[in-house]
Amino acid sequence: MAAAWLAGVPPRPAWASAPGLAITVPASASLGTFPTGARTASVLFGTITVTTTGSVNSSVAFTATVSATDFITGGGTTYERVVNSSIGYWSGPATASSGHATACTPGQLNAAVAVTLAAPQTAFTCTGTVFTGGSSLSWRPTLTVNIGPSNVVGTYTSTVTHSVV
Repeated sequence: MAAAWLAGVPPRPAWASAPGLAITVPASASLGTFPTGARTASVLFGTITVTTTGSVNSSVAFTATVSATDFITGGGTTYERVVNSSIGYWSGPATASSGHATACTPGQLNAAVAVTLAAPQTAFTCTGTVFTGGSSLSWRPTLTVNIGPSNVVGTYTSTVTHSVV
């Protein structure tokens, strides 16, 4: 039986458009190798971290979002594509926080409330949080991909983007 690869998250797709905030993401993640046929593959991402970039001494509210492109291989035809509505995501709980990053809520605490990435989704929300220079919030999300039985063997890639506004 042939093996199919699904690899995702090209180098550091992350954006911060809120003043005084920055976001860091893992350089890449891999779903590994497995036999062809319908199945679900999953990967626990590396740590996503939102930090202050300077001296922010006021109440800051922010929303971290996540989006994804389709997974494609070859020319991206029907059998060479896994659409982003087949990509599941949950942020999980905060894995670390420092400073005053305490009033934060995950978009999806666990697999029971996972969402698809057919449209951008909220990964984390912090409201009324007093962020001072050096405050941070981190989490390790999980990504799942439902692979169809007719998908061809190949190395599939997608860009998963986290941003903070």
